[in-house]
Amino acid sequence: MTFDSLLKIISSSIIIGLISTFFKLGEWSQIVSSRYLEQYDNKKELLQDARNNLMSFKEHLLKGIITTLPFITWNITLYIAIQYSSDRLTFLNYISSSGVFIYLFPPLVFILFQSGYLYFATDIKRVSINDQGRIKYDHPVWYSYVILFIGVLIFLMDRFLEPEAKSMLNDYLQVNDEKTIQLSGFFVLCAFISHFLILKPITRDLALIEDYRIIQRTKEIKNDQTSLLGIVGLIFTIIMILIALIITLSIRKDLEFPIGDLINIYCFILLGAVLSGQRSKFIQISKNHFYKNKQLYYRNSKGKQIKVKNRL
Repeated sequence: MTFDSLLKIISSSIIIGLISTFFKLGEWSQIVSSRYLEQYDNKKELLQDARNNLMSFKEHLLKGIITTLPFITWNITLYIAIQYSSDRLTFLNYISSSGVFIYLFPPLVFILFQSGYLYFATDIKRVSINDQGRIKYDHPVWYSYVILFIGVLIFLMDRFLEPEAKSMLNDYLQVNDEKTIQLSGFFVLCAFISHFLILKPITRDLALIEDYRIIQRTKEIKNDQTSLLGIVGLIFTIIMILIALIITLSIRKDLEFPIGDLINIYCFILLGAVLSGQRSKFIQISKNHFYKNKQLYYRNSKGKQIKVKNRL
């Protein structure tokens, strides 16, 4: 599978639809968790509109893809960089390959985990925000046990699956050699760390800075459409594309993307789509503010101007 094949798969309608859907899940979860909308808008109607958008393939399709581009390019570039550095990652030789576990765990657990949390968020009573402003979903205890059971089941299947069956599965995933599996495991580890410990907090801080900047600029500038988060995302996307191209040209051979690795890449892209949806909706709420007579107002979904007493 060449780099061109990867681009064709990414451009397929199914993948685009999934990214758009997870982006809208992110928007929906931001609405669910917003105390601000409870006070200054009709949260019930906003949630209903968000649910209707989830059922519409075309709704926010282009917006979801564009805002998720930084996460798409990051995960692809990260994978390419790991493949390029494979000969230098000598420590992988001391790591036992994890077989099919590394290819089944992310799609079945990460995505189920994320989607499940958002599913239970339909009950607003299950959603809260901690002191740091982070969203917390109070999912049922049994759901945690289901996730744990699936993880253990995958691990046991990986260890005790018949060699013939495992060989067939590896053939489908195109990962029959140990080094490929080790590199896949290393990619999942790096993608996990970068998403939850780097990209997530950085985008959160950028969104808060953008929120502050928007409120300050509305005092003097009306209808300010510039976006710090959008500019940073665009620059980041361009840099990632350039890095990926440089590395690909340096390899001087077709870059292989086994199906198993593509599945993992897509999983982290979908997680990024949820995150981009949350950040996008947060900024959209911020842009509904304006100053009138030196007083901050919020324009709700009905166009009603409401005086803001406290934005905290």
